[in-house]
Amino acid sequence: MRSSCIAVYRRSLMCENQSPLALPEWCIYSAPFRRVGGRAHLLCPFNAHGSPDQEVSYARWQEAMDAMSDVRNVTKELVRDSAMWFDDPVLTNIVVKWTVTFSVTLEFPTKLATLLLPHEREQKADLRPHYALHVLTEVVKKAHINEIRESMMVSEISELGAALGTCEKLLRFPIPIGYTRHTSRFMLLWLIFLPLSL
Repeated sequence: MRSSCIAVYRRSLMCENQSPLALPEWCIYSAPFRRVGGRAHLLCPFNAHGSPDQEVSYARWQEAMDAMSDVRNVTKELVRDSAMWFDDPVLTNIVVKWTVTFSVTLEFPTKLATLLLPHEREQKADLRPHYALHVLTEVVKKAHINEIRESMMVSEISELGAALGTCEKLLRFPIPIGYTRHTSRFMLLWLIFLPLSL
């Protein structure tokens, strides 16, 4: 935006044969800008085809979407299985509560005031999803269902743990700064000097 304003201001003063603020005439050879201008779209961060950092960004986004899709599907299965197989409705309610707690802590860790009791909220924020999985596993063991159903529910809890590991990996190990820093610096310099070549 600033570059465009500078260019318009400079052109308007030059049309009136006035020197812009009595500064010397600016002149930058425009051939590099013409050559690079056609390829500058490759530096856009979410272009489908382009540099390796764009592909890495898209792959990480896709991995996060897959992990959250797994969480949604597995939590539905876990709650449905507990409603069908548990004889005690209190245990089913505990499964529902901690399944919701697990899902919420992945996306919005601060919104737990209405879900958990005060002594349950004392857990560290980064350990809450792990603690929720631990509680779910204990509840499945206390339900005393047959071994096949118990192993199915434990495997569903393990799938939630795998999705949690994927989310933690994406959160704690971001794309290296070098991938994005050079692109942003180049674009900044290119946009700053572009009006001077017009």
